[in-house]
Amino acid sequence: MDYKRRLKYFLSKAEEYTGIDLNYFGSGAFWLLLAQITNFISALVLTIVLAKYMDAETFGNYKFALYAIAVLSVFSLPGMNTAATRSISKGAVLNIDKLLFKKMQTALWGSVIAMGISMYFIYTSQPEYVNIFLIIAVLLPFYDSFYLYSSYLKGKLNFKILSLSNISSRIFQTLAVLFLLFFTNNFNIIFTGYATSFILAQLIFYYISRRNFKSQTLNDSTELKNDENHSVVKYAYQLFTVNILGQVFENLDKILIWYFMGAKILAIYVILLSIPLSIIRFITPLSELIVPKISRVKLTRELLKKYFQNIRTSLLFLFIIFTLTANISIWLSPKLFPNYNMDSIDLFVLASLFVVLIPINSWIHELLMSMKLSKNYSVVLISSIVLEILLFYLNYKLFDSIPAILISIIIVRIIHIVLLKSIALRYIK
Repeated sequence: MDYKRRLKYFLSKAEEYTGIDLNYFGSGAFWLLLAQITNFISALVLTIVLAKYMDAETFGNYKFALYAIAVLSVFSLPGMNTAATRSISKGAVLNIDKLLFKKMQTALWGSVIAMGISMYFIYTSQPEYVNIFLIIAVLLPFYDSFYLYSSYLKGKLNFKILSLSNISSRIFQTLAVLFLLFFTNNFNIIFTGYATSFILAQLIFYYISRRNFKSQTLNDSTELKNDENHSVVKYAYQLFTVNILGQVFENLDKILIWYFMGAKILAIYVILLSIPLSIIRFITPLSELIVPKISRVKLTRELLKKYFQNIRTSLLFLFIIFTLTANISIWLSPKLFPNYNMDSIDLFVLASLFVVLIPINSWIHELLMSMKLSKNYSVVLISSIVLEILLFYLNYKLFDSIPAILISIIIVRIIHIVLLKSIALRYIK
C-alpha cells in the first residue's frame, strides 16, 4: 500500500506543475492504455496477415468496406452514447433497453441507404461492391447499437471493466478473422466475419452489463427515467448531424483515394498509416475521460484556457511520438510489407505528422460535445469537408501523388483544429 501513497503524492506534486488532474487521468488511463496495447497488437497483426494473403486491390476493397460501415453506422445514433454518459455521470437513471431499441430503429435508415448504394453498383456493373453494401444493410441495425453499455461504464468511471470488455471483444474479432483466412481470402466473407464477431461480442457485454447493473440504472422504467430517456434521445438527435459529418470527415481521405485513385492505392495508403496510427492510438483514448470529467464540473473560461494550455503542453510529447513513429515506420514498414512499394521517406514523415494530429482533434471534439456546441461544430465540419475535397481534387489533378494529398489533408486538419478551439473559447465569456 505504501507504493500507492507514494504514487498519489508524486501525481499530486506533478499536478501542481502541469495543471492536469493526473490522479483522475492516471486511474482511468491505465486501463484504457491496456486496451490500446491489445488494439495495437491485434490491428497490426491483422493488417500484416491480410496484406500478405490478399492482393492490393482486394485488401483496399476490404478496408473500403470498413470505412463504409463506419460512416453509415452514424444512423444508429452514436451521439446517444455521449448523451447517456453525460446523464449517468450526473446521477441520472436511464432505461437502456428503450435507448437500445431507438438506436436499432434509426439504424434502419442507414440500411435503406446501403441498399440504395448497392443498387447503384448494380446499375454501374460493379458486382464486387453490390454484395458488400447488401451485407452492410443487414448488419447495420446491430453493428454499433449494443455498444451502448459503454455509456454506463464511462458515466460511472468504471474504465477497468470497459477496457477489459474492449480487450475481449478485440481478441474475439481478431481470432474470427484469422480463422476465416484459413479457408478464404474473399473480402466479402472476411468483412462479414469481422462485423459479425464485433456484434456478437458487444451483444454479450451488453447483457452482462444489463444484468450486473440492473439494480442501479438498468432497471424498469419510471416517470423520471422516461424524462431522462427523452432528454438523452433529444440530445442524440441534436448530435446526429455532427456525428455523420464527423464520420465523413474522419474517413474522407480514404474514400476520396478509393474513388479517384482506386483500391490498390488505398491499400498502400492504409499500409503507410498502419504503424503511426497503431502507435498514436495509445494516447487517443484519453478523450474518453473528458466527457465524464467535464460533466461533473462548472466550465469557466479560466478552466477552458487551462485545458488548451494542457493541450499545448502535450505538443512536446506529440512531437516525440511523431519522431518515433516516423523512424519506426521508415525502418519497419518495408520489412513487414515487402509487396507494397513505399520507398519514399517523405511518405512516412508526412503520414506520421498527419496521424499525430488525431489525438488533438479527438480531445477538442469531446470537449465541444460535452459543451453541447453541436451546431457550431457542424459548421466547422462542413467547411473542413468542402476544403479537403477541393484541395484533394486540386492536388490529384496537378500531382496525382500520395505526398501531395497528405500535405493537403494535414493543412485542412490544422485549420480544423484552430477553428474548433476558437469556437470553444468564444462560447465561455
